[in-house]
Amino acid sequence: MNERVIVEKPGVGSAMLQLARLLSIRMYGTVSAAKMDLVRQLGGTALDYKHSDFVQELRTLEPNGVQAVFDPVGGPQLERSYQVLSRNGTLVMFGTAAAAQARGNATLALAATLLRFLALKLRLSSRHVELYLIEAARKKNPEHFRQDVQTLLELLRDGKITPHIAKVLPLSQAKQAHALLEGARVMGKIILQP
Repeated sequence: MNERVIVEKPGVGSAMLQLARLLSIRMYGTVSAAKMDLVRQLGGTALDYKHSDFVQELRTLEPNGVQAVFDPVGGPQLERSYQVLSRNGTLVMFGTAAAAQARGNATLALAATLLRFLALKLRLSSRHVELYLIEAARKKNPEHFRQDVQTLLELLRDGKITPHIAKVLPLSQAKQAHALLEGARVMGKIILQP
């Protein structure tokens, strides 16, 4: 198995797991119990974040830490994700699901997530903390972005990756689809059909 090890947080996991398998990257997915079988089917090691301490589990499985964590949750989870990194590891925050799921003031929750991110980024450490925003990446280097999308489309065409579709709903149920996604109640993508 390749020495590269990545932890993926809930969200775009099935795509990341498929890409990692193509590259022989060992992956861990922190998911609810209902999604553990899917992580295993896609070649990852599933960690139930609701019923166990994923930080402790990963310290046992990877005593030297992992090279990367991709975190779409944010909030208090950022610090925990940072704790499992190897000496030169990288934490990539690419979402703020914690703010979207916050009870009460989502704006305040988002501000708290961004402050946590900045606090980790400013630490004097060999670990790295990055923010990934797809639109910013596209604007910064459109040619590189185009090549990445082209590569993904070729992998899809060749059957090397397959989107995991959880539900197909009529476009009129877009509100319900968003509620399912925000509540992390589906395993895979939701297709809206006109």
